[in-house]
Amino acid sequence: GANMGQFQAEVRAAGFTGRIVAIEPIVSLAERLRAAGIETHAVAAGEECGTVELTEFGDSSLSSVHLLNAFAQHVWPNGTDGLAPRQTTVVPIVRLDELLASTPGRLFVKLDTQGHDVAAVRGLSGILPRVVGVQSELAFQPIYEGVPVASEHLLLLDKMGFGLAALEPVTRTPDGALVEADGLFVKRSDGHGQLVAHDGLS
Repeated sequence: GANMGQFQAEVRAAGFTGRIVAIEPIVSLAERLRAAGIETHAVAAGEECGTVELTEFGDSSLSSVHLLNAFAQHVWPNGTDGLAPRQTTVVPIVRLDELLASTPGRLFVKLDTQGHDVAAVRGLSGILPRVVGVQSELAFQPIYEGVPVASEHLLLLDKMGFGLAALEPVTRTPDGALVEADGLFVKRSDGHGQLVAHDGLS
């Protein structure tokens, strides 16, 4: 989700003046974003519409519809307070192609759903022709339970016609191994997948 509006602030500072539509399932954070004048929907993004349990952690940026796994403690060995669950709430979850169906023009979609990006990407299928780019967090070593690894994520976006343009590390283990990275994907002009699946991936 949009959390505290960090990405919005970055793109505005870079000179973007167009419309920004934010989603943030934690109601208190969504209200803060609205108070700052940001168009915000207090929902989660996924492959199906309905409701879902959201766990809020001490560090709100880790809040997710997935639970943290044991590996997260290895990544943040001193992060006990931030990793501790604070509360669980039931929140609406929507497909982005339904939420953004009436939003005109070309779309750039920035995702940071803390483990639910693959499902959110699948929820874009109905508006895919208008999506020119996607930024999404790839899990090379998942810190949440039941989260697809980066290879599955890459294959999905490849099949949807997007090529990886840039990769920026987000999280590393204390010994320097990559855990998560933001991938910037652009719509390829040929629209065809280029990657080949191996080891049972398809």
